[in-house]
Amino acid sequence: MIGPLGDGPYRVRALPPNEHTVPDEAPAPRFASLADARTYANGLAGSLRPSPGLIIEKLAPGGCWLPLVWL
Repeated sequence: MIGPLGDGPYRVRALPPNEHTVPDEAPAPRFASLADARTYANGLAGSLRPSPGLIIEKLAPGGCWLPLVWL
């Protein structure tokens, strides 16, 4: 099933403080669906204390990563 944002890829990564641009290549796990990315991010955020900022991003058709969810 395709959600309102379409198929992935989605990635989950730590959000560095004071980041002003989204890196194209960042070591981060990738997921085919937003639901899978959210499940992973929520589990990761719950297991890390204190939790670093996490971000879920979607790869746009033009090849850039778009921020969707901040945790």
